[in-house]
Amino acid sequence: MKAYSTASMAVTAGSVTVTGALAAEPFSASGTALGGGLSGSPAVQEQVWRFFSEKGLAPHQIAAILGNVSAESAFNPMAVGDGGTSFGLFQHHAGRGQGLLGALGGMGGLGNVEAQLQYAWSELLTGENGVLQTLLAATNVREATEAFVGFERPQGWSAANPSGAHGWADRLGGAEEALAKFGTTATTAQQTLGTLGQGFDVLGGLLSSLTGAGGSGATSWVGGLVDAILGPAAAAAPANADGGYPPCRRRGVQPSGDSQDPSRA
Repeated sequence: MKAYSTASMAVTAGSVTVTGALAAEPFSASGTALGGGLSGSPAVQEQVWRFFSEKGLAPHQIAAILGNVSAESAFNPMAVGDGGTSFGLFQHHAGRGQGLLGALGGMGGLGNVEAQLQYAWSELLTGENGVLQTLLAATNVREATEAFVGFERPQGWSAANPSGAHGWADRLGGAEEALAKFGTTATTAQQTLGTLGQGFDVLGGLLSSLTGAGGSGATSWVGGLVDAILGPAAAAAPANADGGYPPCRRRGVQPSGDSQDPSRA
């Protein structure tokens, strides 16, 4: 059985801090929250996703981390398991758990999600760097989930058979759900930035074409600018009989016509 906080969450500047007492919450035999899948606080899920996204990880790699965190603690930063020997989001166990508590200033610091993520990242850059390198080499969500379960090392895990880890189905299922939940948004944002970049490239080219341009060149440039911003159809909009453009439609006026196991490392 693991422990869950009954206290409130404070969300400031995109970060979540949990404070309050701990209360017991039921878990399945696999150590995951009953119900499986991607469970727990959406705010903490988003913060974990954003943290690792800012470190440069690909969406399927970040999703693998979320799938494992979901299985470990259901995104409760104050979770305590394995008879009081595993702590936090990643359920750092035994010596690693004490290292986490030392970095956080004791049990009272578990509510600091950002600090827990920073600690996990520091491990990935040092003693757990092999896990990070394997994760970075993963090309799909299953490979990535197999890579990151090596950071957790629950009962049944081995380097030769990572999918033998306790709660594997929940880990992979949570990762797939995280990718579906957050990955599309990340891809759309990247595509939008790419489109904006192309637009600025076109604008830059149009501006450079003004050099030495006469009146006809300037007229051509204005037409090109309209094309770049609104599309070619805008420049070719039908004119009124007097040569002007149709009046803008006003609102309302019509025109006439988105359980961990003690054997872990």
